[in-house]
Amino acid sequence: MDGGFLCGKRYLILDRDAKHSDGFRNVLVREGIDVIRLPPRSPNLNAFAERFVRSIKEECLNRMIFFGPASLRREIAHT
Repeated sequence: MDGGFLCGKRYLILDRDAKHSDGFRNVLVREGIDVIRLPPRSPNLNAFAERFVRSIKEECLNRMIFFGPASLRREIAHT
């Protein structure tokens, strides 16, 4: 992978959502990233990530209009 948020990372923890397809996981493995899948029906293991996403939605996304990724990143950095 050329750059991106996974550059230099070794592990990626994923839940069992269908959006994380076999093809997606295979690309990560080919790039040298160890994919760790959470056990089925284990929402407590993903609690911190879920809370972060909820906070971002409530504090930023529901109240603002963003004009591209840069404006979103800027607002998250100030939150």
